[in-house]
Amino acid sequence: MAIFKRKSGKEGDQTDSQPNGAELDIPESADAALQPDPRKAKAFFERAQTVHETTNYEYAMTMWLSGLLRDWSNFEAMEKFFASTAAFLRDNPKAKGPTKDQSMVVRDAKGPATKFVSAILEWGTKPSDWADGLRAAEEAIKLGQSEQAIWLGDRVLGKALDDKKAKKAQMVKLMEVFRQAGAFELAVRAGEFACRLDPSDARLQAEVRNLSAEETMSKGGYDQTGQAGGFRKNIRDLDEQRRLDEADRIVKSEETVDRVVNEAAADYQQRPNDLAAIQKYAKILLERDKPGDLKLAHNILMRGFNETANYRLKQQAGEIRLRAGRRKIAELRTRLAGEPDNAELAALIDSATNELAQAEIAEYRERVANYPTDLALKFELGRRLFDAGEYEAAIQQLQEGQNAPGKLVDALLYLAHSFEKLGWNEEAEQTYRRALADEGNLTQELLLASRYGLMSSLEARGRENRDLDAAEEALKLASSIAIQQIGYRDVRDRRTELQALVKELRG
Repeated sequence: MAIFKRKSGKEGDQTDSQPNGAELDIPESADAALQPDPRKAKAFFERAQTVHETTNYEYAMTMWLSGLLRDWSNFEAMEKFFASTAAFLRDNPKAKGPTKDQSMVVRDAKGPATKFVSAILEWGTKPSDWADGLRAAEEAIKLGQSEQAIWLGDRVLGKALDDKKAKKAQMVKLMEVFRQAGAFELAVRAGEFACRLDPSDARLQAEVRNLSAEETMSKGGYDQTGQAGGFRKNIRDLDEQRRLDEADRIVKSEETVDRVVNEAAADYQQRPNDLAAIQKYAKILLERDKPGDLKLAHNILMRGFNETANYRLKQQAGEIRLRAGRRKIAELRTRLAGEPDNAELAALIDSATNELAQAEIAEYRERVANYPTDLALKFELGRRLFDAGEYEAAIQQLQEGQNAPGKLVDALLYLAHSFEKLGWNEEAEQTYRRALADEGNLTQELLLASRYGLMSSLEARGRENRDLDAAEEALKLASSIAIQQIGYRDVRDRRTELQALVKELRG
């Protein structure tokens, strides 16, 4: 099925978007999701290169896009898309965005790469709008494509540094992209820029300092991103490069995955007590995820822990157990969707959910014991204890976990909720006020949650102590929430109740 028709008479053009005249296996249904298929993508990429060489850059762009929808892990194809785009814009300086044909390719597609391909199309055809480049880098991270994310993010950072309208929030997002991609030097640069945009943000400054301490990637060549060959030029042996590239890809063909698994297994057999060999073999098994792979990966990690006493291996094995628990619950819920009146199935879900909650608490307690200085782990344990109703234990962990980078407000909200659950309204009120102390830097969600929590605490004080000032402040908070988002929780009803309370106390 052809995606669209073309009328260009340039050499190398065709009447539709099919590469090399082959019939394309495009889903007839708009709901059918395109799946990764490097073999089909190759035909599009070959066609794109051919028409690019005939200077039909617009059609080449369309072919690169069609191929990337099927093989979004192809770094070279993404680079060549931008090369075709730059040539097209050079020949068409009045162009103002994607052509109709290019937009249609992305619009009609369904699948995990659609947002990524859409973002690079928008940025490629409007290079001055680097916000689209940031979006593309974020989508690349979601697809597990660190190499693409770094390449895109590096160029976004260069443009943002020269843009007087750049915002702190954008640079924080870019910093997070680089952090997740392992490009710590670039993450620090983006973070330092964000700090310059808002010198008063002490939490951000602390996070950037932590990133700076982690910066070890420059030896791997990340500081050369954008230069000829980029950081990949450090890998000299072509066979080794192929093997490493395949092992790093999240999305692979079945043949590639099996080959990488076999290579990792052979490496593991030769050095079964080597940390890198153990982790690599377990990782690729989890990625392949065939029947039995989860259990095998768990056993490999636990054997490694028993032989080496390296707790990180046991931690990874624990994550597999939790993953299996979540999968079991998801499968039960899928069954329940088809049998909504099955009370026995609903009871199984409740039991499995409780078991998973206790397993997570036990797992994080052990992690905290092994890494007592990791405050982020204490926050995670506190959050799970709160969910389980163990409020005093949660408070103890959260009071320490609030000092973890980026966790302060979330921890304060959990602390305040815990105090409320225990009936300690004064402590809850003070904690909500702490969360609101840096109101200008809160997301809308955290701001609303903090105001709503403070409103509840003040209302409780107003009712228990017949405190008019507390009731009036609570009413003002309810009104401010309603103005910002009238459908937030039950704020309309609470506002009405508070109006009645204030009227009663005044009378």
